[in-house]
Amino acid sequence: DTLFKVFDNFNNEYKDYKLIILGDGEEKEKLQHLTMNKNIEFCGNISFEKVARIFNESEIFVLPTKTMEGHPKALIEAMASGCKCIASNVPGNKDVLIDAKSSEWLFEPSDENMLYKLIKKAITEEVAFKKQQIFAQNEYSADILFDKELSILKKQLKD
Repeated sequence: DTLFKVFDNFNNEYKDYKLIILGDGEEKEKLQHLTMNKNIEFCGNISFEKVARIFNESEIFVLPTKTMEGHPKALIEAMASGCKCIASNVPGNKDVLIDAKSSEWLFEPSDENMLYKLIKKAITEEVAFKKQQIFAQNEYSADILFDKELSILKKQLKD
């Protein structure tokens, strides 16, 4: 609900932007009723290919989790795709953005004013987000993850 309120305000000034909501869940129907903004699209569950296409075509990605995000895979995927990533300051999100040296793009959950300011700032920033993309590609590529997992398995077998 925080993101919808912020986007409604943002979209009054920046009418060319569209908010695309990916995924499904128990809150979807409730969230759909929160806004009448025609620039908000609910995609539901979609294929990985379509997610990748949307990320590659998008400028900004916001993960507005209110409590915690175990392992924010969508955040990492958006970073690797070159999206300007903003996330709520909760466990999981915070860990990834701190590791990416991007903690300035964290906002407190439900802080509409801070999220609005970050989105407005993001549309003018370019260089600040390049480090997110480089971090995600360097730390989470398939080869690197495979090597890390193999190393863990080898260690387990020795013990």
